[in-house]
Amino acid sequence: MYDRQDTITRSVVGSLSIVSSPGCRFNALDFLVRMRGKTVMFVGDSLGRNQWQSLICMISTAVPRLPTQLVKGHLLSTFKFMEYGVSIVLQSSISGGHRCVGEENSEARGHFW
Repeated sequence: MYDRQDTITRSVVGSLSIVSSPGCRFNALDFLVRMRGKTVMFVGDSLGRNQWQSLICMISTAVPRLPTQLVKGHLLSTFKFMEYGVSIVLQSSISGGHRCVGEENSEARGHFW
């Protein structure tokens, strides 16, 4: 009664080149080159913050001597890899004790985007 259709999932996942490559690892330098001059934004609470920190950590560890800039604000924090012009941004959705990310919150803070 509760059988999952894993065969469909496996065939879809298997067709993705990034997943099907054995030993595939995150290539931070390739990421920076592809994202040159662009911004990656995480929106949310602690989960978004953890993802933001993890991406910054993976890039900084793989390419350790890049000049960087961190600008922290109340609701917006930006970590920039200066040489590539890549910004990794976190927009916190928690302010005033409200922990819900809803349409009204997104519209009110859309100017960050």
